[in-house]
Amino acid sequence: MSAAILSFDIVFTLLVAYYFLWYYDDRRTSWPVKISVFVTWWLSLVIIFIVPLDVSTTFYESCLRGWYCEGKDPVPVGCGIETLDVANITTACELDKKTFNTTNTNSTACECTMPYSFVALDTYTLFWRFVFWSSQLLTWIILPLMTSYMEAGGFTVWAKLGAAVKENAVVYISAGVLLVIFFLYIAIRNHLTLSGLEQVVVAASNTWGLVLLIVLLGYGLVDVPRWLWQRFNEKNALRMCYFRVAKLSSDLAEAKEKLSAAEEAVKEAAGVIGPREELRQYLDVILSKCSSG
Repeated sequence: MSAAILSFDIVFTLLVAYYFLWYYDDRRTSWPVKISVFVTWWLSLVIIFIVPLDVSTTFYESCLRGWYCEGKDPVPVGCGIETLDVANITTACELDKKTFNTTNTNSTACECTMPYSFVALDTYTLFWRFVFWSSQLLTWIILPLMTSYMEAGGFTVWAKLGAAVKENAVVYISAGVLLVIFFLYIAIRNHLTLSGLEQVVVAASNTWGLVLLIVLLGYGLVDVPRWLWQRFNEKNALRMCYFRVAKLSSDLAEAKEKLSAAEEAVKEAAGVIGPREELRQYLDVILSKCSSG
């Protein structure tokens, strides 16, 4: 039953992410972009469903720790020791400066109620590591590189990829130097080991995520209900549509002017660059994409 709930949540969030991808899909979008968006949405959705399961398991583990660690009055009531790794509980007792109480291991009743979502204690740890590091990889490396790649002006895959790497390298190197100095200062000042420094990095990343969440969540709690209220007000919704149409029309006219100016510049370049020159092949690619051909 426990593994079934966890599996159901994972499969359900996969289906929801796929539905969103299908609903908002643009056929012109490449598959690497679709896969990245799908994984990103799934990682965001699965957290919402797995957190309650993890919390219930954590409460159960805390109850077991308090029950099996000596320091609590011995009562002939115990919990299913078969669900636990005795070595882990013994270690937990030692961390609490207590010893493992073997008098509670052979009881028939159970004071701590096992949740329906209970799985092996290491399962959620492995799962959260996968979610955390996958999110970090997508947030700081894959998605920024893909964004820069799509905006790059190169004519080949390697040219675009090189431009994307250079653009992001400037930001990463600048921020990396500052972060290295900051973490070295903390490590030297507090005599941190490598594992302790890793915990500081994880804490800093979580702090950044929580700050961003607080800022965006406050806006969403106000704006989303307001948007829903205004949407079902027909007169107000009509006025908003009029306003948006006027703004979109102005933006469209401005975009057409910029496009015309760019096409004129390309035509002028076509008259200067001869058919045998090295840059002509790139100019032909640009001309093929112009509306006037």
